[in-house]
Amino acid sequence: MVEIEVQSYSGYRAEQRPQSLFIDGIIHEVAEILKAWVEPERRYFKVKTKDGMEFLIHYDEVEHRWFLDEFDG
Repeated sequence: MVEIEVQSYSGYRAEQRPQSLFIDGIIHEVAEILKAWVEPERRYFKVKTKDGMEFLIHYDEVEHRWFLDEFDG
């Protein structure tokens, strides 16, 4: 698990859904949210980016930080 920077849409709640990920100096724009779910104190998103990569990320609601859990690509 690695901390990452995420630009996100904030609507009725802060950090509602990711729009782009900044990982290792590269910006990956989110094309599609493949799956999203909530666990206690965390919100998970499996996303596909415009460059065809898939990432599993989560937002820690206690620490107010984003983390990368897995990637494929």
